[in-house]
Amino acid sequence: MPDACSLKIQEYVVDGQKRSKIVHTDFAQDFPDDDISHRIEKIKEIFDTRTFATEFEKDCREILEHIFKCKYCLELKDEISSKKSVRSFVIKLKGKCINNFENEDKFKKFDRLCDYLNIELHDNGSLISSGDKESIIKDFFDCLKLA
Repeated sequence: MPDACSLKIQEYVVDGQKRSKIVHTDFAQDFPDDDISHRIEKIKEIFDTRTFATEFEKDCREILEHIFKCKYCLELKDEISSKKSVRSFVIKLKGKCINNFENEDKFKKFDRLCDYLNIELHDNGSLISSGDKESIIKDFFDCLKLA
């Protein structure tokens, strides 16, 4: 279907009567990607363009939390209901030997990323250089693959 296009039903009111019609749609505008995908792409753009002055740490934390909550919702039920975050999630998964989190290298990679992103610490006032930010984003993408 080379001339295929996306359509949607558009509702409108004429003389107090509700009407509708079928119109062409801009798929990207009318059906945007979910928020998590958008945030991941934003962080990738920061990495690709080396615009490390742009804040990304909060997005990294929220993406990781979202992934862990979805992927391990049954195993992390208590931690999720207690409003815990990634560090607590990883510790729990390590203790239960789930998805190889007991592997010390994997555990340390997540623990180090939690330190850099101030996950469940929130008192690290140190400034991070652009080189460090590049390394943090690399670690973030590595951890996305390992989660």
